[in-house]
Amino acid sequence: MALKNFALILIFVSLLFPMVGFGQKVISCCKLVRTITYENVTYNSGWWVGEATTTAANDCAPGAPPIDGDCPAGAAADGDCVTPDWGTLCLINAIAKITNWVTYIALSVVAVMVIMGALNITTAAGNPEKVTTGRNYILFAVVGLVIAILSRAIPAIAARIVGAL
Repeated sequence: MALKNFALILIFVSLLFPMVGFGQKVISCCKLVRTITYENVTYNSGWWVGEATTTAANDCAPGAPPIDGDCPAGAAADGDCVTPDWGTLCLINAIAKITNWVTYIALSVVAVMVIMGALNITTAAGNPEKVTTGRNYILFAVVGLVIAILSRAIPAIAARIVGAL
């Protein structure tokens, strides 16, 4: 029982520690991983968007260029820009990054499960239980694949909720 409680505490602390560590610096910009259209303005993938105080290089994040130009009023321009909507854009951007990683991990797990299912079926040697187990692995892998594909829609749903589409 004590080991189980210790494991729960360890998991909680390991989840809490990064939040405390990353919460020390105020982030005032982000680099977009997707093209986002918000209030009829298109912000292209790869752009840095930030608030008006991020005018020096590396002011908001390591590797960030100086962000000093205003964002275009309605059409995409060719570079990084300052916008009052940077918080919303960075929120959608963070959700997109998380769903990208979740999708990559899920696809890796799906591949492993299909291989395990195929191995169970091919090494069954007439044992119906191993064949059933292999089929279940493959069935669960297909369900996981569908969920991984649907997870790519989460940023669009979040963007719709905050009004970015």
